[in-house]
Amino acid sequence: MYGTKIYFLAGGVDYPTRGNNTVFGFGALALNINGEGNTAFGTNSMSQLISGNENTSIGVNSMGKANNAGGNVSFGNNSMEGLGGYNENVAIGFMSFRREFGQSSESVSYNTVIGSRALAYLRTGQNNIAIGYSSIKPIVSGDNNVSIGANTGLNLITGNGNILIGNNTSTSSSNSNNELNIGNWIYGKGGTIGIGTSNVNCSNCTGYKLFVKEGIKTEKIKVEFADMNGWADYVFEKDYPLMSIKEVKNFIEKNKHLPEVPTAEDVMKNGLELKEFNTLLLKKIEELTLHIIYLHEKLEEQNDKMDKLEKLEQKNK
Repeated sequence: MYGTKIYFLAGGVDYPTRGNNTVFGFGALALNINGEGNTAFGTNSMSQLISGNENTSIGVNSMGKANNAGGNVSFGNNSMEGLGGYNENVAIGFMSFRREFGQSSESVSYNTVIGSRALAYLRTGQNNIAIGYSSIKPIVSGDNNVSIGANTGLNLITGNGNILIGNNTSTSSSNSNNELNIGNWIYGKGGTIGIGTSNVNCSNCTGYKLFVKEGIKTEKIKVEFADMNGWADYVFEKDYPLMSIKEVKNFIEKNKHLPEVPTAEDVMKNGLELKEFNTLLLKKIEELTLHIIYLHEKLEEQNDKMDKLEKLEQKNK
């Protein structure tokens, strides 16, 4: 006899060759040959584990079909039950991380699963976190997914880097990567966020990171410019081609809007780029200011001429 063996109702460790294993239950750790430091409580707990160290499984069939495992913690009947290799995973709950369709050649690592039936079908993957009843239950292959809530991601079959928070949240398709869904009202894709809308990948939306359905109410907005060319001070340069009043008048009569300003139809179709439109409004104000200055100078000239004429008339009387 080698190491620690504790039998419960005729169970455990049929072929011990290594030590420091603790076993309770029929068939528990029955085929272990090379593993040590394992703790198996429950009927068929780690029953097919041939080699592996420092595993803890508590519950009927817990880690029952694992053939190679190290550093895992499995708590709950049928938790972490499926075939294959396991490396430093945690599963807590009835049928938690069951891996029902796993194969002996497949392995999983560094996954944390808390909740009955959570992450139950994963065959290959690592660094996934699933918390809640049936949390991302159907996924068979994926890495770095985070799912918190009951019945989350029930449409997800394969995918990486998804974050689902809230009961009944899901991804946009069965094969999704880098998506965010918080409570079915905040959505994201690859660092782009939508509030109240999941439409964050529209054809004319390149370069935008935040989409909000309906309104935004705030006390302060600051818009930054990449360089000075984004502002309209160039209007005051001496070589700026300022349209004459007559040219502006002719343009308005023909087009029914100011030069460079989008039409109502354009605005309805494409919306407004706030930064560009504010710059455009400033440009029009500066052009208007130049026209006012010009008219003011002409008015002063006329006033001077009138004053001279009045003085001349008074002198000749």
